[in-house]
Amino acid sequence: MLKFLLKVLKSSRFKDLYVRLLVVLCVTAFLPLAYIMLQNSVYNENIKKKNFNIQVSQEMEPSKRMIDHLLSDFESKTIQFTNSRSVINVLDKKRLTEDLPDFISLKNELNSFSDSLCCIDSISILLPDEGLTKSVAKGTMAVRPIAIEYWSMLAGSIKTEGNWQIHDRTLFPIPNDAEEEDKKLISLIRPVPAVGNEPQALVIVNLDPKALFTSAIHMIPGKELWVLSPEGKGAFESLTGTMIDENQLHTVYNPLLDSPDFAMASFHDKDYFAQLKGSERTLWNYVYLIPAEQIETSNPKQAIWLAVIVLVLVTYIVMEIRRIYRPIKKITAIFNQNKEMVAFPDGDHNEFSYLVSAVTSIMDKEIVLEGRLKTNLSIIRQKIWRDMLEGSSGDHQKRAEMLKEHGIDLFPHGFLVSVIRINDYIEFKSKYSRSDQTLRY
Repeated sequence: MLKFLLKVLKSSRFKDLYVRLLVVLCVTAFLPLAYIMLQNSVYNENIKKKNFNIQVSQEMEPSKRMIDHLLSDFESKTIQFTNSRSVINVLDKKRLTEDLPDFISLKNELNSFSDSLCCIDSISILLPDEGLTKSVAKGTMAVRPIAIEYWSMLAGSIKTEGNWQIHDRTLFPIPNDAEEEDKKLISLIRPVPAVGNEPQALVIVNLDPKALFTSAIHMIPGKELWVLSPEGKGAFESLTGTMIDENQLHTVYNPLLDSPDFAMASFHDKDYFAQLKGSERTLWNYVYLIPAEQIETSNPKQAIWLAVIVLVLVTYIVMEIRRIYRPIKKITAIFNQNKEMVAFPDGDHNEFSYLVSAVTSIMDKEIVLEGRLKTNLSIIRQKIWRDMLEGSSGDHQKRAEMLKEHGIDLFPHGFLVSVIRINDYIEFKSKYSRSDQTLRY
């Protein structure tokens, strides 16, 4: 196709007018086509958003609502536990002695609290000197002392990191309880009392993210639902409960900051459409990821038809330009046969300058010839009369037109005809020269 276009463009010596016409027709033809393609692109983008929202509402929103309900339930029940009478009664106790009625009541309240929740790894109630921990995963409960530095670190972390935190290990675990390596846990820390400058106790609920997030409704493989912590310091996959790599999280999360409703993102070398959704109950956020191939609306037949239309349009434009340019090419070829009469003014080598120069040159020559004709008009008239007198009569109509063209008027009516006889005319012509004969008669 490119060779064909180059051949067409090189088919004439002069290209300026040809190229201008080609550009005008191409712009006229392709502007509507470009507008249609732009509208089609906008339409496809809207269709993608619509299909994305449909899949989200059907397959991902239920899982999101379930996880959000669990997180909200943890918060509300933890607040209830911190405000319970059993917890308040031990605040003024220096030590948690197992034979005290308040301690027994606390243990019963702790067991009841842990039984009301799912996905819990352990629950701890920490006083400045010691704490009580129940390991739900191991089924054990123990009291042990706590260092003042550790207490201060946990109390201060609420101000810096918030109530929801992510840690690599269990906060304040039971001694001698074996823990899994590289185990990520979500910790909910609540001060007791809930208001005030300095807490008197801390309630820590350690959640197992794998048990928490994988308990949600399972989605179609390929789709991803990420759960982001309130401070945005970590995110978990709902399918496996594993923590997202920090670099991968930023790759997906950063585009969503500018366009939270709908954005393109890349994850595991695969293109996804993504959406950032906030929680209506908690401070957690959610990211919906759907593979791009499950949302794409492009139609291969539509692309083929568009290519055919463009090909037909280009062919028609080239043929129409050649048809329009053909007469101009013929005229320039005629003028080009006599190169001496055509000059390019001001070095402007295009068809308009060429044709104007040729016409101007012809008009100048015509003026010169007309001047010469007027100068020699009398001689020409004498020659015409002589030919009429001495030559054959010929075609009278053509002779009348020639006389009129040279300003010799004929009067078809009211004229005299005389017949003159010259005796010895043959002898006269042989005796005298032509000039003498003119003088004689």
